[in-house]
Amino acid sequence: MEHRLQKEDVMTGAKLPPRDRIRGFTLIETLIVIGIIAATAAMALPNIMGYVRGSRIRAAQDDVAGALQRARNLAIMKNTQMGVTFLTENNTTYWVHIEDTIAGVTAGNVGFTRQGVNFAAPNAVLSTRYLLPPDVEFGSAAADCPAVPGFAPAQASVRFDRYGQVSLPGTVVGTNTIPPVVLLGGSTTADRIYAPAAGDRSVCLIDRRTGLRRWLAISTSGRIARRN
Repeated sequence: MEHRLQKEDVMTGAKLPPRDRIRGFTLIETLIVIGIIAATAAMALPNIMGYVRGSRIRAAQDDVAGALQRARNLAIMKNTQMGVTFLTENNTTYWVHIEDTIAGVTAGNVGFTRQGVNFAAPNAVLSTRYLLPPDVEFGSAAADCPAVPGFAPAQASVRFDRYGQVSLPGTVVGTNTIPPVVLLGGSTTADRIYAPAAGDRSVCLIDRRTGLRRWLAISTSGRIARRN
């Protein structure tokens, strides 16, 4: 009779099964598992790539929405007299600027002197500059923002008041002219904000590398909403 030695586990002393009873995966089973993994990866890859492609434009949208919300929050928190303004300097640069005088920082009667913005030499307390991610720009024409009917930017700034509501600097409402933003040191702006006579103001963003677009709506009450 053939006698097979049965080994014991060194730690527990338990009997181990004979070696010829230990069975691994067959080649066919292994190939089936690999095939399932490959099929799953192939189905998930487009979604993963789409998410990666859209990450830059989503980040830009979040950044601009954050800057707009910061301007509104500052206006409410500071009970501003002159306003806190969001401005677009060019296709990739934008600002949040506090127009009220701040005691100890600028001269004048606190709260009653409109402070200008100087893009070349900004006041670090009053003005904050932001940059869009590489390849992302503000939309400047209807083709850049097809999701917004009639998109035609004609404003470079929106101003938030102490109640968080929005106005358009330099425009006429009834018989009242809303004071424009004071630009100092040769500063110039670019019109990248769409402000129809009725409806929300809009800021569009386009990723020039991928062609993906996102936009933000700014209601007259100051509410900021992200849009695809």
